[in-house]
Amino acid sequence: MNNEPTSDRPSPGVVHLAHTTPLSDAIQGRLTGRLDIALACEQAGLPPSIRELVLQTAQATRLWRVERADVAHELIAHFRDGIEAGRTPDELIAAFGESLVAARLIRRAKKQSRPLSWKLWILLWKSIGALLILSILLYLILFIRYHTGSPVVKVNPIATLNAPALSIPTEERAWNRYKLAISAYTKPHDDLMLPGAQWPHIPADSPYRDLALATLEANRPALEHVHAAAAMPRLGYILSIQIEPDSPWANLGSEVSPIHDPDRPDNPPAIGILLPSLGEFRKFTHLLMLDSMLAREQHDAPRLARNIRTILGMAQHTRELPFLISDLVAIALATNACKELQETLHQSPDLLSEQDLASLAHSLAAFPRDSDEIVRYASEASIFDDLLQRIYTDDGRGNGRVTAKGIRLLHTITDEPDSPSARNMLDPISTAMLADRISMKREYERLMAEAIVAARKPLWTWTNDPGEQIDASVSDFVWRQRYAIIGSLIAAVGKAAASEHRYTQTRDATLVAIAITLSKRRTGEYPASLEGLVPDLLPAIPPDIFDGNPLRYTLIDGSPVIYSVGVDRKDDGGRSPKNPGSLRVSVWLSGEQATALMASPNRATIDGDWVLFPPLPPTPPTPPPADN
Repeated sequence: MNNEPTSDRPSPGVVHLAHTTPLSDAIQGRLTGRLDIALACEQAGLPPSIRELVLQTAQATRLWRVERADVAHELIAHFRDGIEAGRTPDELIAAFGESLVAARLIRRAKKQSRPLSWKLWILLWKSIGALLILSILLYLILFIRYHTGSPVVKVNPIATLNAPALSIPTEERAWNRYKLAISAYTKPHDDLMLPGAQWPHIPADSPYRDLALATLEANRPALEHVHAAAAMPRLGYILSIQIEPDSPWANLGSEVSPIHDPDRPDNPPAIGILLPSLGEFRKFTHLLMLDSMLAREQHDAPRLARNIRTILGMAQHTRELPFLISDLVAIALATNACKELQETLHQSPDLLSEQDLASLAHSLAAFPRDSDEIVRYASEASIFDDLLQRIYTDDGRGNGRVTAKGIRLLHTITDEPDSPSARNMLDPISTAMLADRISMKREYERLMAEAIVAARKPLWTWTNDPGEQIDASVSDFVWRQRYAIIGSLIAAVGKAAASEHRYTQTRDATLVAIAITLSKRRTGEYPASLEGLVPDLLPAIPPDIFDGNPLRYTLIDGSPVIYSVGVDRKDDGGRSPKNPGSLRVSVWLSGEQATALMASPNRATIDGDWVLFPPLPPTPPTPPPADN
């Protein structure tokens, strides 16, 4: 056999050579055409059967073109050696075996010898592919898990909360009288709500005075219903998530959308309870404060005392709505009663009779008459539990997983944009980090317990604001993803404790102001100190909430001043900060924070005492815009 390379093919053109030349050869300026495997086989003079085997094997390796060319040249050399050794093509083909098997072995060997950078690149793409597959599988699992669960609502909290009110006979429910008042209410002129109007304490020289008096006279019938309602012992307000047909707001065009649970129309979510009565109490309190100012001017003591009792009565009624927000509104109402008493003792110390002062002092000291804590947190926990039962499944052991129905309800509560398609696709992922039911409840209870324990401590023992732990948790990104349901519900809890302590100090100062007024009536002059008032006029000298020492009292130019040392913890002898209206002097800061503020250019805002009596002068009206 002639072993010299032969070829019957015409010489390849430049284009063909360029196409079959590796890039490395071309860069060196050589058109080698060594990627042309068929030509190499022909030039090697191999028999057709072997040439075909070489071509098939090289193509079957599915390697890079250069690698296939190298494989082909190696096979050509192998078969040429065999032929030169005297073996027949058939023997060589039989010894070579299946071309596909050989190609697979060659491919594996060649890939192992490829550069490290290529191996890392392939590993990267394999990793991406594996991650993508795992992500799809994980998403499918989350999707199925998310859409197959269903909440199990066992408790009807609204029915439980309404039980005390429903036990009151209809004719004994003060709310029925309040409804008459609301129906008879005439809205104040819009101008009275302007910042410069000083509503509701509009002075005699105010240009808004006539509007205020007209509003008050128009609301006299409504206020008579309020007086009658506030004198009743129990409110009897029936909680609901919607404006009832017999409510005074039914015809006012309310646009409130009730939060329904479509699967349980007879057991709606407690978080959707509407409390429009709170706003009504505030409106009537403002009218009563305006009328109290007039009563002082007109020396009408019975009217004044009645107004203050009515404000306190509304505060007591507000407490029958067992929510944190109700307690805060009740505090605001009771604080207004304190203000009216203080204004009266300051401006007209002889107006109210001793009997009236004693009676009002007892009413104030008896608030709240349910003898519970001023701020209660139990109902917040019941509302949270109700939300959990509507969001999670129930495994019977207190645990469960979040459900699509529950998340849709949560979107309704938080006013999320309505995009059902996108939500259905993304919610299985976005809610994957949410804690399970028992973990969510445990975290909520932990935060609430810490906040409540801190809130119940005297203010002077505080080292941190009870709300700081809550604020720190809510501001943490990972925490927000895991406990998102808590974050949207617990924000107000941390602020309530400071409101309670501020009210307590205001109430105590008002009781002290009554005591020194009564003392003056008996002795002809204000007492030099508070010690002599105990126990006849005061059960004890109340503590200063900022340092725990007895509340401060002094006489300045013969006039009594009752004060707390304030947030700077420094006794300035009853001197107010330069801007007492900012009230920063009464806002709790840690000792370190207060010291830092005192060392800053803003020290004037807290450098002084929190003067509790006499009351601050009215805020001056906003000056009119400058005339161009």
